[in-house]
Amino acid sequence: MTEKEIVIDMRKLIDDIKEKVNNGQSVIIKGQGTSMFPFITSDDTLTLDKPPCKIKTGEIYLYMRFDGSYAIHRVYNVKKDFVLMLGDAQLFIEKVNKDRIVAVVSAVNKPYERIDCNSFWVRHKHTLCMKAKIYKSKCKATVKKLYFEVRAALGKIKQMITKKDK
Repeated sequence: MTEKEIVIDMRKLIDDIKEKVNNGQSVIIKGQGTSMFPFITSDDTLTLDKPPCKIKTGEIYLYMRFDGSYAIHRVYNVKKDFVLMLGDAQLFIEKVNKDRIVAVVSAVNKPYERIDCNSFWVRHKHTLCMKAKIYKSKCKATVKKLYFEVRAALGKIKQMITKKDK
């Protein structure tokens, strides 16, 4: 490690974020990773605030995963004791206990605009896209399964016809 390098303990950083947002302050962090692409990129900064009492589908949250790592994803569905989270560029839905939510992303600050994530239209537009992506994936899987079942059935029919011809 050189003099210019510094090691930051992520747990300390998260504790600082929790403290700030719970005291009513906003925290701005840099976008990282690709799981929320194209909505969030590495050129963006994110404004984090205290999570609201009522979690809504389409909102974006910073939360702690069961393995102790942290992620920022969108709410796919809200249940009584947990939420289902999904990155915009992912198909894997993650179950997260509500007590693991650290902060809500209230705004995405892009180089050319500021997007208010609390906007009804922003939330619903991205919710529709997210649900359509999952639906499309499930439809593809169903069609693929049907294709192989029909193919197998046709193979059996062909065998039966071949046996009768002999």
